[in-house]
Amino acid sequence: MKELNKKEIIELYKKGYSSIKLGKKFNVSQKTISNKLNKWGVSLDRSKYKSPMKGKKHTKQSLKKMSKIHKKYRKELNNDMIKKMYLRGDSNKKIKEKVGCCYPTLKKRLEEMKVYKKKERIKIKKEDLNKYYIKQGLSLVKTGQKLNCSERTIKDRLKEYGIKVRNLSKSRIGIKFSKETKRKMKIARAKQICPVKDTSIEVKIQNFLSLLHIEFFTHKYISEINHGYQCDILIPVQNGIAQKIIIECDGCYWHGCPICKLNSYKKLGERKQLDSNRTKELQEQGFKVIRIWEHKIRVMELNDFEEMLGK
Repeated sequence: MKELNKKEIIELYKKGYSSIKLGKKFNVSQKTISNKLNKWGVSLDRSKYKSPMKGKKHTKQSLKKMSKIHKKYRKELNNDMIKKMYLRGDSNKKIKEKVGCCYPTLKKRLEEMKVYKKKERIKIKKEDLNKYYIKQGLSLVKTGQKLNCSERTIKDRLKEYGIKVRNLSKSRIGIKFSKETKRKMKIARAKQICPVKDTSIEVKIQNFLSLLHIEFFTHKYISEINHGYQCDILIPVQNGIAQKIIIECDGCYWHGCPICKLNSYKKLGERKQLDSNRTKELQEQGFKVIRIWEHKIRVMELNDFEEMLGK
């Protein structure tokens, strides 16, 4: 491996030489120089060292050369179209997409044509925010609609006035939905797959079913019962399976295992009651329900599962 002059490299780097320039000087890659500097305990933060250009000014000749280069690569845009769209009141986003440029370029062209106007800051009183957001409990979006501004503007003003922004869940407290809205929400929830990723115990049971060549569906919405929900696994009627089967892989913590007796949470009682209600309703509709605790699935073998299935 090529030996590098440690003292010279560190000295040049602190003077303002970049790792690329040093690499070219010593006939090595930029990465090699960076690795060596790290190894020698030299900080790669350039702000600690003096820049070779700091405090210096470009000569008139240099400025002319730079101006020529900028003009050479300057993008030709339809200035008449930009001016017309801007004065018409079109958004910057729309103009950018139409002419094909970035915002700084658009702003520069508008300034050159002397038509650019800096937008005035929207004035929002603290009393109005207290009225709509705090007292009436409106969301950021609805508060913005009342005050003719964006949700982002409302959020920024709340922070400026020291008003705490509510969580999304808290902002919906007290809202009463109509029967039609509830029906639509129920339909939308039925199509939504939750959870997105199967748990390890669900995957183990799915693998057992695959080994036994049994057809099954995961997270199928059961609409035949009052407390409709997405079951963990549904086995339809098929060869060797005379009755529809639902398998629930119950986590010991979330469903309150009486053997493991893990720390409970606030709504554990409601969860247990809901599980019980769903099981009864499913059985009344002709389903066979198999609920398996997490601790049993962890140590379960294929033969044990086959016996439980009653195949």
